[in-house]
Amino acid sequence: MLFMSRLLLAIQYGVALFFIRKKIKGLGFPLGLTITTFTLCGGAYYSMVPAFSEASGNGLGIYYVWYIIIGIEVGVVTGTASIWRKLSFKKTHLMERLGLLTLIIIGEGAIGVTKTVAKLMSKSGLTFDGCFLVIFIVLILTFLFILYFDNTTETHFGSIRQLINAALHFPLHLGIVGIVEGSQQVALARYVFKQFGAFQDTVTDACLTAHLDGAALTAPLIATVKGFKLDTKLESKDQVPVILDALYAVGNATGICSAANVTAGSTPPEAIQKASTDVLGGLFESTGVKVGAGEDAFELARSAYFTLYIYYWASVLFALLSFAAIFWVVSSKERGTNMYNKLALGSRILVVVVAAGLGFGKVL
Repeated sequence: MLFMSRLLLAIQYGVALFFIRKKIKGLGFPLGLTITTFTLCGGAYYSMVPAFSEASGNGLGIYYVWYIIIGIEVGVVTGTASIWRKLSFKKTHLMERLGLLTLIIIGEGAIGVTKTVAKLMSKSGLTFDGCFLVIFIVLILTFLFILYFDNTTETHFGSIRQLINAALHFPLHLGIVGIVEGSQQVALARYVFKQFGAFQDTVTDACLTAHLDGAALTAPLIATVKGFKLDTKLESKDQVPVILDALYAVGNATGICSAANVTAGSTPPEAIQKASTDVLGGLFESTGVKVGAGEDAFELARSAYFTLYIYYWASVLFALLSFAAIFWVVSSKERGTNMYNKLALGSRILVVVVAAGLGFGKVL
């Protein structure tokens, strides 16, 4: 798709050059440069296809090249429009289109909330935690909408500012996508760990505290797992027999939770740890995360949610930094630096600092 989109853009610019070459002088070179850039970048995207094979590591190291190429494209388009003003966005409706695109991206996040509701409460019904998680996701989307359309201006600003504004929408949209998707994943992560915490509490009560054995031990564990209703979800129903087999194996191990083997505060026996791993894998799969055969669910959880945490706060950083930059760019000289502008800009920068601290603090 990246290759085809650049090829189509090159064709569109070529058609424009063909029809205006005699009417408007001096645009042959900048349009030709733009056509060449899109053609070469499209070829570069196409040449990256082999890097996404399994033998090449699924393209994990090639994404950096993507951003470099995108930066070159943005630089060429905005650079030519800055030098040859006839190619600028002046007297176009680009700003309106960018606003509509931003609204669409936020709206896609609202659609994603419905999927999150289905995963959180489709089988268990309405819950206090689930409702508040959804409400806060909607509030985040609302605040993103307010932050973007808070700085609309009806006054004219120059072509250079228009170009900078357009370029800033790329990191802004990346950040918004990360926030709206990350918010949903954070809600699902909380759901997984809350359910798994309930299972661990049952293990502590039945094994480490009461020292139950046999059927008396497996009964509360199975009852807790059935409360998760994993068998009613298409993604996790195949994991239920695996979990039950592990729990029955715990019950068949005589004296596994005897006072001689475990004490309050000690580590559960290995068989229970294996069952816990299977339960966590089932909870993962119920949210759409596939746990491969032989994968350690605990290690997968640690890696996945560590990545999610960094991803989320990095998205907040990019989005709010872009919001601040766009607000500064579109603030015309007539409006000056009044108290409202200072407060609006300062609040955005404050959130950027907080997001950077939370994200990089976890890495360090």
